[in-house]
Parts: sequence; structure tokens; C-alpha cells
Amino acid sequence: MSNITPLLTVATHTPEMTAEDWQREIDRLFRRQQAIASVVAGRLDDDVLYDLLAEDGIDPHQWVDASIDNCEFLASGG
Repeated sequence: MSNITPLLTVATHTPEMTAEDWQREIDRLFRRQQAIASVVAGRLDDDVLYDLLAEDGIDPHQWVDASIDNCEFLASGG
């Protein structure tokens, strides 16, 4: 498991998405994952990541809470 696995986001696919829509979603996912890894490595300010998440329709505060929950779950042996 990667050290950033508990922090990762997901791509959202809906039946009405075209191939181009799906590619844009994958591109956004990749961009988010790169930004998360950069924050963890200390190469990117977390505010930049929060802005990126918000641009992609992800509430940054909910993402932080979910990431903390994921880390606590893994630390407990879950």
C-alpha cells in the first residue's frame, strides 16, 4: 500500500458520460493524486490542494475528515 492510499480520491463515472467526459474525469483524478502526493512530500502548499479539490467538486473539509478517518482505521489495525 502506498503511503498516500488513505488520502486518495476516486473518479466518478455515470452512464451518460461520453468517452471524452470520462477522459476528463480521469485527467482530474490523476491531477488530484499528483497534488496529494506533492503535499505529502512537502512540495505543494495544502491550500493549493484544497482549491484543486473544490474546483473538482470535492469539499476539502470533508476530504480532510475522510482522510483522517481512513488513517485512524488503518492505524487501529482495520
